[in-house]
Amino acid sequence: MKKQFEAYYSEYWAWLWFSLAIVFCVNIAVFSVRWLGTISLTFIIVFSICAIVFFLMFVKTKRETGIAVEIIDDILILHKKEIISIPIEEVQRIDIHNADGSFDILVKTANNKYSMHCFIKEQRQKKTLFIDYLKSKSIKLKTYD
Repeated sequence: MKKQFEAYYSEYWAWLWFSLAIVFCVNIAVFSVRWLGTISLTFIIVFSICAIVFFLMFVKTKRETGIAVEIIDDILILHKKEIISIPIEEVQRIDIHNADGSFDILVKTANNKYSMHCFIKEQRQKKTLFIDYLKSKSIKLKTYD
Protein backbone atom coordinates (compact mmCIF):
# COMPACT_ATOMS: atom_id res chain seq x y z
CA MET A 1 0.00 0.00 0.00
CA LYS A 2 1.75 3.13 -1.27
CA LYS A 3 0.42 6.60 -0.41
CA GLN A 4 1.10 9.08 -3.17
CA PHE A 5 -0.88 11.99 -1.68
CA GLU A 6 -2.91 12.94 1.37
CA ALA A 7 -4.53 16.12 2.66
CA TYR A 8 -6.14 16.69 6.07
CA TYR A 9 -9.15 18.82 6.95
CA SER A 10 -8.38 22.19 8.54
CA GLU A 11 -10.14 23.64 11.59
CA TYR A 12 -8.87 27.16 10.88
CA TRP A 13 -11.93 28.10 8.83
CA ALA A 14 -14.30 26.80 11.49
CA TRP A 15 -13.07 29.48 13.89
CA LEU A 16 -13.40 32.14 11.22
CA TRP A 17 -17.09 31.21 10.76
CA PHE A 18 -17.57 31.27 14.55
CA SER A 19 -16.00 34.76 14.75
CA LEU A 20 -18.31 36.04 12.03
CA ALA A 21 -21.34 34.57 13.83
CA ILE A 22 -20.29 36.42 17.01
CA VAL A 23 -19.87 39.69 15.08
CA PHE A 24 -23.41 39.39 13.74
CA CYS A 25 -24.74 38.57 17.23
CA VAL A 26 -23.09 41.72 18.59
CA ASN A 27 -24.69 43.73 15.77
CA ILE A 28 -28.07 42.24 16.68
CA ALA A 29 -27.55 43.42 20.28
CA VAL A 30 -26.54 46.92 19.13
CA PHE A 31 -29.63 47.30 16.92
CA SER A 32 -31.82 45.96 19.74
CA VAL A 33 -30.50 48.56 22.20
CA ARG A 34 -30.54 51.45 19.72
CA TRP A 35 -33.99 50.89 18.31
CA LEU A 36 -34.60 52.89 15.11
CA GLY A 37 -38.00 51.50 14.13
CA THR A 38 -38.36 49.36 11.02
CA ILE A 39 -34.69 49.85 10.05
CA SER A 40 -33.57 48.14 13.27
CA LEU A 41 -36.08 45.34 12.77
CA THR A 42 -34.85 44.77 9.21
CA PHE A 43 -31.21 44.67 10.29
CA ILE A 44 -32.00 42.37 13.23
CA ILE A 45 -33.72 39.89 10.90
CA VAL A 46 -30.93 39.99 8.30
CA PHE A 47 -28.17 39.74 10.93
CA SER A 48 -30.01 36.87 12.64
CA ILE A 49 -30.10 34.91 9.39
CA CYS A 50 -26.41 35.63 8.78
CA ALA A 51 -25.47 34.59 12.33
CA ILE A 52 -27.38 31.32 11.98
CA VAL A 53 -25.75 30.55 8.61
CA PHE A 54 -22.25 31.26 9.93
CA PHE A 55 -22.89 29.22 13.06
CA LEU A 56 -24.09 26.27 10.95
CA MET A 57 -20.97 26.61 8.78
CA PHE A 58 -18.89 26.56 11.97
CA VAL A 59 -20.54 23.34 13.16
CA LYS A 60 -20.20 21.67 9.74
CA THR A 61 -16.55 22.64 9.33
CA LYS A 62 -15.68 21.70 12.93
CA ARG A 63 -17.12 18.19 12.48
CA GLU A 64 -14.85 17.49 9.51
CA THR A 65 -11.64 15.98 10.85
CA GLY A 66 -9.00 13.59 9.58
CA ILE A 67 -8.06 12.91 5.99
CA ALA A 68 -10.00 14.78 3.30
CA VAL A 69 -8.39 13.49 0.11
CA GLU A 70 -5.79 10.81 -0.48
CA ILE A 71 -4.30 8.74 -3.25
CA ILE A 72 -3.26 5.19 -2.36
CA ASP A 73 -1.98 2.75 -4.99
CA ASP A 74 -3.30 4.99 -7.79
CA ILE A 75 -6.81 5.16 -6.31
CA LEU A 76 -8.20 8.62 -5.57
CA ILE A 77 -10.15 8.52 -2.30
CA LEU A 78 -12.51 11.36 -1.35
CA HIS A 79 -13.54 11.32 2.32
CA LYS A 80 -17.00 12.86 2.33
CA LYS A 81 -20.09 11.60 4.18
CA GLU A 82 -19.29 8.32 2.50
CA ILE A 83 -15.90 7.38 1.13
CA ILE A 84 -15.61 7.56 -2.65
CA SER A 85 -12.84 5.53 -4.32
CA ILE A 86 -11.96 6.29 -7.95
CA PRO A 87 -9.18 4.44 -9.78
CA ILE A 88 -6.86 6.97 -11.43
CA GLU A 89 -7.07 5.18 -14.80
CA GLU A 90 -10.86 5.82 -14.88
CA VAL A 91 -10.47 9.58 -14.38
CA GLN A 92 -11.03 11.50 -17.61
CA ARG A 93 -10.61 15.03 -16.28
CA ILE A 94 -10.21 16.92 -13.03
CA ASP A 95 -11.19 20.56 -12.52
CA ILE A 96 -9.44 22.33 -9.66
CA HIS A 97 -10.24 25.75 -8.23
CA ASN A 98 -6.72 27.15 -8.01
CA ALA A 99 -7.13 30.04 -5.59
CA ASP A 100 -6.53 30.53 -1.90
CA GLY A 101 -9.12 29.39 0.57
CA SER A 102 -10.86 26.13 -0.09
CA PHE A 103 -9.95 22.92 -1.88
CA ASP A 104 -12.51 22.50 -4.68
CA ILE A 105 -12.22 19.66 -7.17
CA LEU A 106 -14.53 18.09 -9.72
CA VAL A 107 -13.55 14.59 -10.89
CA LYS A 108 -15.09 13.41 -14.14
CA THR A 109 -15.13 9.74 -15.13
CA ALA A 110 -16.93 8.05 -18.03
CA ASN A 111 -20.00 7.40 -15.85
CA ASN A 112 -20.04 9.96 -13.03
CA LYS A 113 -18.96 13.32 -11.71
CA TYR A 114 -17.67 13.64 -8.16
CA SER A 115 -17.13 16.96 -6.43
CA MET A 116 -15.31 17.84 -3.25
CA HIS A 117 -15.34 21.16 -1.44
CA CYS A 118 -13.42 21.43 1.81
CA PHE A 119 -10.83 23.37 3.74
CA ILE A 120 -7.51 21.58 4.15
CA LYS A 121 -4.31 22.18 6.09
CA GLU A 122 -1.40 23.61 4.11
CA GLN A 123 -3.78 24.23 1.23
CA ARG A 124 -1.29 25.81 -1.19
CA GLN A 125 1.37 23.11 -0.87
CA LYS A 126 -1.16 20.28 -0.99
CA LYS A 127 -2.85 21.70 -4.07
CA THR A 128 0.52 22.02 -5.83
CA LEU A 129 1.44 18.43 -4.92
CA PHE A 130 -1.93 17.21 -6.14
CA ILE A 131 -1.59 19.03 -9.47
CA ASP A 132 1.97 17.71 -9.93
CA TYR A 133 0.79 14.16 -9.27
CA LEU A 134 -2.05 14.48 -11.78
CA LYS A 135 0.31 15.87 -14.43
CA SER A 136 2.72 12.98 -13.84
CA LYS A 137 -0.15 10.55 -14.55
CA SER A 138 -1.13 12.50 -17.73
CA ILE A 139 -4.62 13.24 -16.46
CA LYS A 140 -6.46 16.04 -18.24
CA LEU A 141 -6.45 18.92 -15.80
CA LYS A 142 -8.32 22.22 -15.81
CA THR A 143 -7.56 24.87 -13.22
CA TYR A 144 -9.62 28.01 -12.77
CA ASP A 145 -9.68 31.01 -10.42
